[in-house]
Amino acid sequence: MINHFFPHWFNGMFKKFNDREAHLPFDQHGLISLIAPRSILITNAVKDTWADPRGTYKAAEAASPAWHLYGLSGLAQPTPEQTNYDARLAYHIREGRHSVTPEDWKVFTKYVDRQFKEK
Repeated sequence: MINHFFPHWFNGMFKKFNDREAHLPFDQHGLISLIAPRSILITNAVKDTWADPRGTYKAAEAASPAWHLYGLSGLAQPTPEQTNYDARLAYHIREGRHSVTPEDWKVFTKYVDRQFKEK
């Protein structure tokens, strides 16, 4: 579906998987896992249905074992609404639609400060 609306986002090979997502040779959690052991904050908005907030959170959960390989906690928050700013793998969701808001920037800077400020 996304190829119909935003074909310029992907190369031509991706179109082979239109309506055949189950045949993709990878899934989002595999891409997220490639970032381990570095820090990543994954963000969504409740009404951003194209981003699939529930699926994104589940992908972060599924990527957690990659951080475990390094002795780190992976996604360590009980719900999507309880962002763990101290975790290397974190997730944040806010009300609203697809956008970058002033609230988002506060969340980004809080996460970066917690992850990268000298202790």
